[in-house]
Amino acid sequence: MNDFVKDTTEIPSLSFGTPEPEPELPVQQPEEKKEVIDDSVLSDEQKAMVDAFVSQIDLANTNGILQYGAGAQKKMADFSEKTLENVRSKDLGEIGDLLTSVVTELKTFDAEEEKGPFSFFKKSTNKINAMKAKYDKAEVNVNKICDVLDGHQRQLLKDIAILDQMYAQNLKQIDLVHIAAENNVKLGKSHVSQYVSGKTVPRNDILHFLADTLHVDADWLLGDSQENFTARENNSVAPKAPSTTKTSGSVGTSNSSKRGTTPMKKTITDKNDNDNAGSSAMHIFKKSSKLDNVLYDVRGPVVEEAARMEERGTHVLKLNIGNPAPFGFRTPDEVIYDMSQQLSDCEGYSPSQGLFSARKAIMQYSQIKKLPNVTISDIYTGNGVSELINLCMSALLDNGDEILIPSPDYPLWTACATLAGGKAVHYICDEQSDWYPDIEDMRRKITDRTKALVIINPNNPTGALYPKEVLQKIVDLAREHHLIIFSDEIYDRLVMDGKEHISIASLAPDLFCVTFSGLSKSHMIAGFRIGWMVLSGNKAIAKDYIEGIKMLSNMRLCSNVPAQSVVQTALWGNQSVNDYLVPGGRIYEQREYIYKALTDIPGITAVKPQAAFYMFPKIDVKKFNIVNDEKFALDLLQDKKILIVQGSGFNWKQPDHFRVVYLPRIEVLKEAVGKISDFLSYYRQG
Repeated sequence: MNDFVKDTTEIPSLSFGTPEPEPELPVQQPEEKKEVIDDSVLSDEQKAMVDAFVSQIDLANTNGILQYGAGAQKKMADFSEKTLENVRSKDLGEIGDLLTSVVTELKTFDAEEEKGPFSFFKKSTNKINAMKAKYDKAEVNVNKICDVLDGHQRQLLKDIAILDQMYAQNLKQIDLVHIAAENNVKLGKSHVSQYVSGKTVPRNDILHFLADTLHVDADWLLGDSQENFTARENNSVAPKAPSTTKTSGSVGTSNSSKRGTTPMKKTITDKNDNDNAGSSAMHIFKKSSKLDNVLYDVRGPVVEEAARMEERGTHVLKLNIGNPAPFGFRTPDEVIYDMSQQLSDCEGYSPSQGLFSARKAIMQYSQIKKLPNVTISDIYTGNGVSELINLCMSALLDNGDEILIPSPDYPLWTACATLAGGKAVHYICDEQSDWYPDIEDMRRKITDRTKALVIINPNNPTGALYPKEVLQKIVDLAREHHLIIFSDEIYDRLVMDGKEHISIASLAPDLFCVTFSGLSKSHMIAGFRIGWMVLSGNKAIAKDYIEGIKMLSNMRLCSNVPAQSVVQTALWGNQSVNDYLVPGGRIYEQREYIYKALTDIPGITAVKPQAAFYMFPKIDVKKFNIVNDEKFALDLLQDKKILIVQGSGFNWKQPDHFRVVYLPRIEVLKEAVGKISDFLSYYRQG
């Protein structure tokens, strides 16, 4: 506490000061007129204080009377002066800087005019322009101040509005989290705080959930409006509050009369009204509603927080994505050499399906994998498998069509199916059966709207490799219900322990199958963006669908031509990746270490992966009291600077898993596991 604040906290004292001595003058005593004062309202202590003060009064000492309160007056003056000084030195931030700039500009308005014999002429020619320039510059700064203050006003209004609405419904932030959990919406308490404070913008599904729960329009949550917000007037019922929440009446009933402020609703004036008024309102452009339920948390909110931390200079160990290059995996030299030699021939477009040499090599590889009925016209190259998955979903699915996708999945499949208007129906992969698909669960979820099923083999995120007997059961199921099979086999050359990868299409010559693969992982060239898909089997039943695929393929012209140029070399040259997959090889040894190290941590179990470079450990949610796996990932990131992906990011419904990438070298993995172990030694959620 500073000195001047201390002075103000001292108990005040009554003092007449120290008067200057004066010559004694005869004093004519006036006739005393005694006034009766009622002191019954005073306590004994107060009466004693009054008596003590009265004894100090010397009516003969006029100077002393005049000095009454001098001490208190001085202290008040000192307080005022120090307060003003404190205000003068107060850092006003951005507004203070702008105000200073304005004052500086205004002071220049009265600057001394130039002296000299020609000053009159210079003044007459330049004065107007100079004055105009000064006013313009000052106006810019004033406008900046207005904009900043306006932004603060909007944010404050938004904060007040959402808190008022929560108050009206007797809801706390944790109640919103509970309601979200009951409605299968991923929401953490920290996220609510960030949304209210304006630090982050909620995803569309979260945005609409909050709007429905609080009975407000979704627009105001975005904080873009300069108009007054009003509570939404409808009869919609919000999600049911948890039983632990005490509410006065239905959650779906507005009760904003408890407080004077209500949430705000953005109003966009009709164009004709704008024209009549002689002005126009700015139109706000929003993303398509087709994206409402599209999620991709592999690069979601936790990753965004990691990016913010890195911007502040924090080093983050990224165990969230299968990107080989940052961890020292290099592209084979012969691939780089071949591309450099062919670059001059790759300046123009290729055929939409790809270069002949690339497709020829892929066709030969498909024959080795025993895919039936494959010709060079059945092969399409793409900018990674991701582009081709999106293309296939868009060409196949009408609104409401269903497609079976594994859970856990690679979330791009669910996102692309949803974006295309279809419905992703997730079948369970069973951890107790080495993460193999649960065939009976698949069977139960097939309806008359189901058009296809997806398998990811080798699997991401679990690292499972499906044996022939499991694949045959899937084929039998697809045959029984006349389904297309989509098989994501991007990790087909990253298999360990002497196992063999089998393409499911090789078991289904009578079905229509689409098989996806590429070089991103097997040849450590993820940034080159080269993948492909192969159509096989009974293509006669899918003629119209294939026409749709060709149409969309033509619309994007072609895939990356320089990357296509190295497909032949990569597929039929030296397979350096094989050295990584045997005892002593990097990927093999890193898998061995991460499996043992993580499962040695109390509360962590895992199925040992057989392929790819991912593991999907299970967390004892009771031990760590975990109810929200995204919060778990965020807390780990903030505490230990380690980035992982929570299980729900792969459409796993329980908050009990996370995925780690074991591409870093063992010494880095040791450091990471040590930090995770330390984190779990004290971490308890909630």
